Amino acid sequence: MEELDTAQWYVLQVMSGQENRVCKSLQYRTTVDQSNGIDNGIIEVVVPTERIEERKGSGKKVVRDRKLYPGYVLIKVRLFDSEDKLIPETWGLIRETNGIIGFIGGEHPVPLPQEEIDKMLQQGAEENVAPKPAVEFTLGETVVIREGAFENIEGTVVKIDQIRQILGVSINMFGSSTIVEIDYRQVDRSVQ
Repeated sequence: MEELDTAQWYVLQVMSGQENRVCKSLQYRTTVDQSNGIDNGIIEVVVPTERIEERKGSGKKVVRDRKLYPGYVLIKVRLFDSEDKLIPETWGLIRETNGIIGFIGGEHPVPLPQEEIDKMLQQGAEENVAPKPAVEFTLGETVVIREGAFENIEGTVVKIDQIRQILGVSINMFGSSTIVEIDYRQVDRSVQ
């Protein structure tokens, strides 16, 4: 008789800043168990991230990964057997891993639908898209344009389009105020 795969996705709450360590620890334990012929029930462990672009103090652009859900790790695991009974060895292995606070849902973890997991993982999976700027701007804030035709000109943020990641910046040009549209990555906060 063919055994049904009862693996489902769950969310683990972990100590802040420990997401990657918890993920690697569970992955390592799974690899060791598999090499010893043991199936610990863990299928996949993921820390969803997105690529962002930041500027260092020197003005140099740096691309890094930022966690989409700080304090949480996604895990696909067979936590219950085919009779819907908790598998104590798997439960214990996960709960006893350093850095894990517990499952979302506590003693009765609630699995996430695959569609929801797909959306969560898709957010950070778009490798071909330019990294998002990490800086958030506010209306009325003074910025300096760093690239393009208006390089080194200071202006005031008058419009923010977060979807297109474009700012409307009011600059003085030829004695009058003009609004130009600038990509987030082309400006820095003004140091005053």
